[in-house]
Amino acid sequence: MGVMNRYVTNVDGTPKESDLELKTNEVIVKNLYVSIDPYQMNRMKSYSSSQKHSNFGEAIDTYGVGKVGGSTNPEFEKDDIVAGLLNWGEYTLIKAGVMLNKPFIIQVSLLKEKLGFDDAFNYREETDLKSTLKRYFPDGIDIYFDNVGVEMQAAAIYNMNTNGRIAVCGVIAEYTDDEKTELHQISFQQILNTFVPVKFSHWKISQMGLRVSPLLLSGPKHWEENS
Repeated sequence: MGVMNRYVTNVDGTPKESDLELKTNEVIVKNLYVSIDPYQMNRMKSYSSSQKHSNFGEAIDTYGVGKVGGSTNPEFEKDDIVAGLLNWGEYTLIKAGVMLNKPFIIQVSLLKEKLGFDDAFNYREETDLKSTLKRYFPDGIDIYFDNVGVEMQAAAIYNMNTNGRIAVCGVIAEYTDDEKTELHQISFQQILNTFVPVKFSHWKISQMGLRVSPLLLSGPKHWEENS
């Protein structure tokens, strides 16, 4: 079914003629793909220490990709492919101020040639991650930021230097795995315990700003326009 040219928005009571138009800077998106990630389980619980829970009957929002069906936002035109915070559903109404971008594909060449990374690789093209990391980090790894778990985490730990540090943001590949590996338990009981954010609550955001701002102002910066 095609998208109509007029939409009911912000209705209070019986719909009126004025309710049947997109407001200023609004975009209607036909959802093509939405990300259904394991962390969404926490949003369906009555309480979660890490995620804001969704109220019963409320649409669940998540990151996704869609096609613009209509727009009063000058940055987007009909049929543009966009990415942003969409709803689990057929369509999403993007109001002014809500994140929405024209996506681009992250490639190894972009990371190295444009954004200034020393090196990069596509893990899907590698058959032995331990050997791959050994090749890219012949002197070992001092700091590793993990958001995946399983084989990638195991490969990183295998190549870690003594007294290296691992910041475990998450292990998204393991959240729905009932059979936790021994490595998973080590990560959560020993490594993750060191990096729980609330343990650093005494280090205020303002203090971080004082330290980080000069680095952002003085150092080289690279970015990719995608809007």
